[in-house]
Amino acid sequence: MADSILLNVDRDTLAEFLAAYLYFNSKGRSNGDFAFFIVSNKPVKTASIALNVAAAILPDLLFDGTFRSLMLDTLANQIRRKKTH
Repeated sequence: MADSILLNVDRDTLAEFLAAYLYFNSKGRSNGDFAFFIVSNKPVKTASIALNVAAAILPDLLFDGTFRSLMLDTLANQIRRKKTH
């Protein structure tokens, strides 16, 4: 998974992501704020990372029953949490 994320991320972009994360973390901001900042300031890199992660997960999601069950259970739990809040 890490290889698929880092596939299209150069050193400068990685440094910017890390600096932004550390800044948001030091200010007590949420991970959601950090994610919004990255998506709004680096949309092409974000899309590239998302596609690489999807490509890495897809074969396991299709062919590995244990992985598929874990992912679907996690998704179901997240949906249940959102409905109760």
